[in-house]
Amino acid sequence: MRRFVTCLAAELFLAACVLAAPNEAYIKDAHIRDDAGIQPHKIRGLVDLTSIFGGRTWFVNSANTGAGDGGGYGATYKQPFATLGYAISVASAGDLILIAPGHTEAVTSAGAITLDKAITIVGCGYGEKRPKFLFSTSTAADIQIREAGVSIYNCIFECDKTGANHVRMIAVLAPGALIENCLFRAGTTTEKSLAFIVLDGYTASPDYCTIRNNAFISATAGAEHAIAIDYASTGLVLEGNYIFGNYSAACVHSGVAHTACFIHHNSLTNTANGKPAIGFAVAATGAIEFNTVNSPLAAAATKTGIDPGACYCNENYGSDGNGDVSGVLNPASDT
Repeated sequence: MRRFVTCLAAELFLAACVLAAPNEAYIKDAHIRDDAGIQPHKIRGLVDLTSIFGGRTWFVNSANTGAGDGGGYGATYKQPFATLGYAISVASAGDLILIAPGHTEAVTSAGAITLDKAITIVGCGYGEKRPKFLFSTSTAADIQIREAGVSIYNCIFECDKTGANHVRMIAVLAPGALIENCLFRAGTTTEKSLAFIVLDGYTASPDYCTIRNNAFISATAGAEHAIAIDYASTGLVLEGNYIFGNYSAACVHSGVAHTACFIHHNSLTNTANGKPAIGFAVAATGAIEFNTVNSPLAAAATKTGIDPGACYCNENYGSDGNGDVSGVLNPASDT
């Protein structure tokens, strides 16, 4: 009976919004598609998952006047938790946390939101109605994934820090993380996040993580990279992402010899003159396939939008920024 009531509450919670949930049919060719939104008639498929997780379903909505952090909250959409941080502290491995449209939450310090349990977080809503997490007070503020098997869907992460550049938004410090259908962007201030997502080590290597169907926007100078690989991890998958911005290192950058990565079907634009869209360490291995890259280089003839390290490349197309021509194979075709 308790499971039935929980599933019913989840369905009512989701039916009040359009949910952008995991996109199973991700990009099949080299074109990015806007297919992030799941229509109401598809919502039931996600609600059915509440019985698969094997854990409890929790609700978060700061916009609800009946919300609160403490006993008696979080179990229903009418009396949700006020913050994701508190919901995580109550949740257990295998639980599902649903965040309502219009929810906003400030991330004020390093690890202010720490995902130290294998839980799934699903943001509800479409466009600007998606749950929003703001980084505006501390350069060190971040969300830390410290446990294997964490999933995050359909949220907005925005930097609006004044006075100094923000360091990173999400630190992936454990294996098996999934980040999907999220928007990462710089705010209106001159300062930026130096990186939106950083893969680094904590107690275990962040192996076999997937970053899928997200958008990363940092249009003006200040950012170093959208995604930084700072740990020699294995099996990273980047698929279907749209990255646009002025990145002083690269859209996707690694300074370490990570292995067996798979980078495919992404659209990557770096407007910083002379900087690549993908810049990997010399010994990095894996496959880079079916991406479109734009990189207005100082010397257009070099066509080095992809610096692959030791990765294999296949069917990637690059443009040097001239708007009246299409890209060419980048790197050049094999002989």
